[in-house]
Amino acid sequence: MHIFVIKKNTIIRAVLFLVLVGITFVYTSSITKKETPVSTQTPQRMPIFMVESNDEVALTFDTTFGDDYTAEILKVLKENDVKATFFVMGAWAAKYPASLEMIAMSGHEILSHSMSHGRYPDLPPKDVLADAKAAKDYLYKSSEVETNMIRLPFGAFDEDTIYTLEGGGFVPIKWSLDSKDWKMILSDEIIDRMKKYAKPGDIIMFQNNMEQTVKALPGVLNELDKKGLKPVTMSELILEGEVYVDEKGVLKKNEKMD
Repeated sequence: MHIFVIKKNTIIRAVLFLVLVGITFVYTSSITKKETPVSTQTPQRMPIFMVESNDEVALTFDTTFGDDYTAEILKVLKENDVKATFFVMGAWAAKYPASLEMIAMSGHEILSHSMSHGRYPDLPPKDVLADAKAAKDYLYKSSEVETNMIRLPFGAFDEDTIYTLEGGGFVPIKWSLDSKDWKMILSDEIIDRMKKYAKPGDIIMFQNNMEQTVKALPGVLNELDKKGLKPVTMSELILEGEVYVDEKGVLKKNEKMD
């Protein structure tokens, strides 16, 4: 016969352990009941990252921090008979009016890139709208361009930003393929990014103040052509009719409305 001797302290520790387990179970159960299943949550509102397309891509340039290579970019585009979209910051347009006129006279599309390039998620809604409207008004005043499409400064956004802009009648645009030219990578690296990643519906982003962008642009256009991708403006890429932006930021036709 085996005799087990259980000390008083052991019993107390066992009881306390069971009590703690019970409390943990009750707390976890209550939290679980309050949580909303992920599948039933409303997806976050998204800007347009790309557009459903068979063979087109939008070639876009941000004019923000300088004007070193605008003329050279326009020359390459003309030589290749390509029209692009320039997302113009209002403050840039005010500083470089001759370049803004050159872009317009060359037949390229001009859209907004905000007035002052502040991060919209860091601003209260009234300041976001004030900045977006100021840019829209300035572009109309300076070049008779009327647009409701706006590229988000730094690509930064949150749900409040998107709701605020859409509520003010704006269409927030981001990009799906970053050339990374702003990192001052070499032209061959920029071209290689297009070779590896460019796909139908992409919104491709470049800067207007990078020397390597000018050097890479002929090769970029060549790679797009080899892939059967046609560079167009944002307005040409954007779908018409009943559309929606899905949870990944892809603009699509609403099939149910057709």
